[in-house]
Amino acid sequence: ESADVTDKDMENGMNSLLDSRATFAPLAEKRAIADGDFVLVDIELRQGDEYVQGRTGVLLSVKPSEDDDFHAKVVGASLGETREILREDKPFTRVTLREIHERKAPELNADFAKIYGKDSVEDLKDAVRKDIASQKHTASVDKMKQELFEKLLTMAQFPLPESLVEKQ
Repeated sequence: ESADVTDKDMENGMNSLLDSRATFAPLAEKRAIADGDFVLVDIELRQGDEYVQGRTGVLLSVKPSEDDDFHAKVVGASLGETREILREDKPFTRVTLREIHERKAPELNADFAKIYGKDSVEDLKDAVRKDIASQKHTASVDKMKQELFEKLLTMAQFPLPESLVEKQ
């Protein structure tokens, strides 16, 4: 397989760098919590039949999860409200919604490039392109090795040493 780097690969790579340096700040606007928000919460943990204070000031992403019903319980809620979160249909935690935060990604400019030791945005993009190409090449080689090993296993007419099978 080719290790060609697509425009989409580059967009994802650059966004990943920007996301890694994003900051969060309280949203000035007071509104209900929405899907995709980041909320600052205080968490109480369920112990037996009661809740005990857990961590305070925890920043959580409001997105659906298969683990609990946090998303369903907080979308549409107002700041200051406390919501009980269930896991496997049982009380799990209680969260008090304190603030909505917005994520602010840095600007893609020469100053940002310098964080990564590059003199310009173009130099940074070149480095990201090379890194993605290297990752794709490695993945391609690993896939070829796996396919070759599987083909050899189907062709083998003799018992393979257990150590070889375990190594793969």
